[in-house]
Amino acid sequence: MFKVRQGQYLLLFACFSVAFMVRLDITVAIVAMTDRFSANTDYPDFFWDLKTKSKVLSAFFWGYFVLQIPGGILARKFGPKPVLTTAIFVGSCASLLIPKCAEHFDWPAVCALRLIQGLSQGFLHPSIYTHISKWSPVNERSRTLAFILCGQQFGSVVCLLLTGHLASSILGWPSVFYTSGSLGILWTIAWVIWGVASPASHKTITLEERSFIENTGIADKNRKYDSDTPWKAILTSKPVVVLTVAHICNNWVFWTLVTLSPSFISSVYGFNIKNNSYYSALPHLSMFVMALVFGAISNAIIKKKLLSVNANRKLWNSVAQWGGAMALFCIAMFRDSQTITLIMMTVGLALNSATFLGFLSNHMDLSPNYSGILMGFTNCLSNIASMKNADEWAVIFYTSSAIFILSNTIFLMFGSTKVQRWNSLN
Repeated sequence: MFKVRQGQYLLLFACFSVAFMVRLDITVAIVAMTDRFSANTDYPDFFWDLKTKSKVLSAFFWGYFVLQIPGGILARKFGPKPVLTTAIFVGSCASLLIPKCAEHFDWPAVCALRLIQGLSQGFLHPSIYTHISKWSPVNERSRTLAFILCGQQFGSVVCLLLTGHLASSILGWPSVFYTSGSLGILWTIAWVIWGVASPASHKTITLEERSFIENTGIADKNRKYDSDTPWKAILTSKPVVVLTVAHICNNWVFWTLVTLSPSFISSVYGFNIKNNSYYSALPHLSMFVMALVFGAISNAIIKKKLLSVNANRKLWNSVAQWGGAMALFCIAMFRDSQTITLIMMTVGLALNSATFLGFLSNHMDLSPNYSGILMGFTNCLSNIASMKNADEWAVIFYTSSAIFILSNTIFLMFGSTKVQRWNSLN
């Protein structure tokens, strides 16, 4: 019963898991790296103030948004396999270099390596969307995307739990980066061996499965993937503008919770590194579980035709963003209560998993043939919102709540799931 395409989905799930371990390892490790009273004196600690730590945490995003659009173009022209191979390999090597570079060259070197990791992962989403468009039948689109994207939550949970123990063990904080980097190298090897560009080039796929994918697939298998991209039509498309706004707003809120949560928990409640990792991982675990639950419900709705695709997208986007707005407002209002804060962080991220079935699936609705490029474009702009400082907690949470409300209102009023005319240009 195991299909060849499911093997490709599993590889992409693992790709997101590894990529997010590489991306997030420093969010917990930095607490141990700057702990002047650590009992583990075998490894250096750094006298970084809050501003310096914010630079280190945000350096990734300065690189991440730069190569989103080129990533989509390259994945479309050369295929996602070589692009993803290079991206994960380079980012993993940078992780392996962080401990020694930090010891000898301090925070500027760490920022430079995090910048390189951001640049490499700029290829991630566009490449994966391009790969899905070649492998996933239309009726599996939402469920497949939800499963693959929740790999980032699985990776986050493993990373946040593992890094706390590693950083406080005799192996010290350097082991955090060595572990994530090594896992990235292992995934690269697996991808080189088992990753396949399309059903047509897979050596062991059955004729039945290949025909099913190609006859009901998302992308036009006969289209030339090196054809010119209709940029003017894309940039002037109202549904694309609405989708971009939704993506920008969601990233502001999502990375507020993900990147700043460990520092917020540590600075406000004074949890030690091991407890910090448990509390930081809980919201990601809830997001992983709810992504699978929401995906199953959405798939049942589509199969039974209870809602149109358009209504289904907007339903789940509302669950994610309006529900998340309420959670963020509660965090800001009751930030002196650690119980309410932790519950609301968990609820906020759990509900945010519904975006996998909302605007994050909308790229393939609007343009199956250019979904990778479209994802690169919206993700590029959205990640500018990730680069913010962490010195005004109340302002950040109140602002994020308001942004969520505005974002989903615009998506409900003007969002569309119709395949755009420019999808078939060239």
